Amino acid sequence: MNIVLILAKEGSFGLPGKNTWKIKDRTLLGWTISDAKKSKLVDKVFVSTNGESIAKLAKESGAEVIMRDNELAKNEKFMEAVDQAISLIKKKHPDLKIIAIPQCVVPFRDPDIFDRCISFLLENKDYDSAVTIRRVGFIPEALMKIDNGDLKPYFPQTQNQVSGSRQDSAGYEIDHVVECFRYESWLNRKDGIKPWNYIGRKVKGIEQHHHNHNCFVDVHTINDIKWLEFIVKHLGFDGMKREPDNNS
Repeated sequence: MNIVLILAKEGSFGLPGKNTWKIKDRTLLGWTISDAKKSKLVDKVFVSTNGESIAKLAKESGAEVIMRDNELAKNEKFMEAVDQAISLIKKKHPDLKIIAIPQCVVPFRDPDIFDRCISFLLENKDYDSAVTIRRVGFIPEALMKIDNGDLKPYFPQTQNQVSGSRQDSAGYEIDHVVECFRYESWLNRKDGIKPWNYIGRKVKGIEQHHHNHNCFVDVHTINDIKWLEFIVKHLGFDGMKREPDNNS
């Protein structure tokens, strides 16, 4: 059994109510549930929340709800909240195999992104997880810091390995559009890569093909909401599609 687990707490330190913020005719939570339910390989969609209004919205959108208390809604209790949800789901569905966790606040997803992540794990048994990534224009070794007013290398011992060309000096980050992992990876999470140790140690990075990376949105502030509203107003809920290229 393959499931999508959405964590949508009530209240937020940065932008309260962001999970149920409505963009035109849909909330970020409803948007995420709808994307998950379109997947051919997802059997069920669950929402873990501490809020009754969020629970109501989740049910109306076709997801099953797992309630958690306010203690498990704290940022530092994320792992415990996932643990509670997965434990309850496993008891009800012993055949649980793959869990996919999307973030509501990163709403632009390829139409097939859940299926791409899940199918990779189904076809590659030696991998612990498949997670979405995006390219960033730097790598840690190229970072600089200000020391007594002077700009200095943050990692001077490794900076000589960095190319002077920005095109060559690029890394990748987990963008949290989808984190897809095996149940066994969760059980053995103490051995995984921190801070998201539940994704295990052998991880496949999957880039999205549909969306232009310049239109990436990760909602944490009101300015992020304004940027999201602008994109949806002018380009629709699909966001800005990438121009075809030889790598897609």
